[in-house]
Amino acid sequence: MAGTATRFDSTKIRAGSIGQLWAGLAVPAASGRLTLWTDGTPDASANPSAKHLGHTAAGTTLTLGFTVTDHFVDETPFPVKTSSDTTSMSMSGALVQVQDEEMLKIITANIGTYSTAAGYKQFTIGAFSSLSYTSAALIFPTEADPTKFAVFHIYNGMNTNGMTFAVDRKGRSETPFTITGYALTARAQSDQVGNYWWQTA
Repeated sequence: MAGTATRFDSTKIRAGSIGQLWAGLAVPAASGRLTLWTDGTPDASANPSAKHLGHTAAGTTLTLGFTVTDHFVDETPFPVKTSSDTTSMSMSGALVQVQDEEMLKIITANIGTYSTAAGYKQFTIGAFSSLSYTSAALIFPTEADPTKFAVFHIYNGMNTNGMTFAVDRKGRSETPFTITGYALTARAQSDQVGNYWWQTA
């Protein structure tokens, strides 16, 4: 008999790298991935509408969620069967460039209408009869090779956190955001919301 190999590997621990948050991306074909340029930014030809969302207060938190419904019978106190209930994908944090109209167009897409003319830029606030979605991703260098990149990509998302920021003498304004993923139901069920992948070559 022989021992079982361990899996200690510090190159698999993400620490210290800076992520960049993007929206307005192209949705990849089924089982495909976002097209990147060599510097880790979205390839401009494949993603002509890509918008960088600028600085964050403390990075971006990436979340995958999963809930189930447990089923019980009278003869045992333990669940005897489980069925899938919901699956979720989101990115959250706080954006600090609160006077950047390109970032604001993304996070206020369903409450604000942008316009500009001589001497001003503005967002008029109101209700919308249909909702607007964006394809968004966080891209960051891998620990094993900083010239390779990891991508957490939501195909069809919207900011569900509105906009909130303070104006005060001592502080720096920031607005919390949560980009929540919604299903593209024409795709395979296993590839409707997004993907998390990283380059190896």
